[in-house]
Amino acid sequence: KIFRIRTDKELSVNLRTATVDLNWLAMQQGVEVESGQTARVTKIETATVVASGADFAVNIKGTPINNEVRVDNGIDEQDVATATTGQVLLPATMAVKVGDKITVTYSEEVTGNRLQFDAGKFSKAYRLELRTIAYNLETAEVHSDIYFIFDNAIPTGDFSFGLESGTVVTPELTFSILSEKGSSVMGEMLEVVRP
Repeated sequence: KIFRIRTDKELSVNLRTATVDLNWLAMQQGVEVESGQTARVTKIETATVVASGADFAVNIKGTPINNEVRVDNGIDEQDVATATTGQVLLPATMAVKVGDKITVTYSEEVTGNRLQFDAGKFSKAYRLELRTIAYNLETAEVHSDIYFIFDNAIPTGDFSFGLESGTVVTPELTFSILSEKGSSVMGEMLEVVRP
């Protein structure tokens, strides 16, 4: 062989953050964060059985949609019940006594900041500037600042989110680096020596 054809040069940057930020995810998804939006969520509460006149009841914190709840006494006995003003009157057929623990499940409407994952929307390009330092390995003295500058960085729309008990969530964002129109330069690295 006397030559090799190279047709593609790819450059990507992976960033990981220690906190979940809706604006970070919105940038990746090409959407805006909307405030004051409502959604239906499932709430599960463990409540203690109390006496309510001749019947038994449990007190709950939330407001169930249509006052409908599902109660479970923990011994394979589940039933539908009705909530009124933060209290659920248990069905007379349910085998419970004062002090027992009951699981109450219901749907509730909540209001908050919403981020929609829309398959028809894509992120725009951003200017990406990363900074780090170079230091002497023996003395740990900082020698210079290192900058990586990319003027046409587009976040990929790939999104995965893993939740594990006791583990900090660290969302990751990947940028595809493209050259500017009419140029083959994708970015630059600059070393600034400290005085």
